[in-house]
Amino acid sequence: MWRDRNCHVCHQLFGMGGYLGPDLTHVSQRVDEDAFRQILRLGTGPMPPAGLDAEGQSDIYAFLSEMGSAGQGHLASGGTPRSWQEVFAAGVRGGEVFTRLGCGQCHEPFRLGRLASPDLSRTVERLSRQEIEDGIRRGRGNMPSFGSIDQVSMNDLLDFLQSLNEQRESLAGARRDRATLPWWNYKKQAGAP
Repeated sequence: MWRDRNCHVCHQLFGMGGYLGPDLTHVSQRVDEDAFRQILRLGTGPMPPAGLDAEGQSDIYAFLSEMGSAGQGHLASGGTPRSWQEVFAAGVRGGEVFTRLGCGQCHEPFRLGRLASPDLSRTVERLSRQEIEDGIRRGRGNMPSFGSIDQVSMNDLLDFLQSLNEQRESLAGARRDRATLPWWNYKKQAGAP
């Protein structure tokens, strides 16, 4: 099903595959099956609904759980992931508003967060400041709206996203070289189409 649906075009396993979506090697360790089914059912961000029935959703989750149980890292996990406290201690500006609004409950530094919350360190690379502000005020998908946030706090939050992006390379940690990653071959099961 992973191959038939071309999931690898957008997502990686062990750091190999497309880069539009996140690496799903260890998705079962950060997203429970119910939340994962919701993502497949409704889509999130640029990902459209997968159009799978309940059994198909369970099968994909079981496949990804098995991939994650190999104990191997993936390209994006060159080291221990940083916590928000470490990011703030490194001098990223605007963390007070981020913390007060509880953004860290879903978003994680330099990686996909709960319910497929995006890596915020790349937000300023793909959206203008006004587009980001509009998205925060309106909400989107699983993200609630923060329409009542005052403009000073909004500017601090936007500065935080800019600072996070500017310091991304030094804070996110070194990436692993693809040559050191494990390779594997798919094997069709007897009777599989």
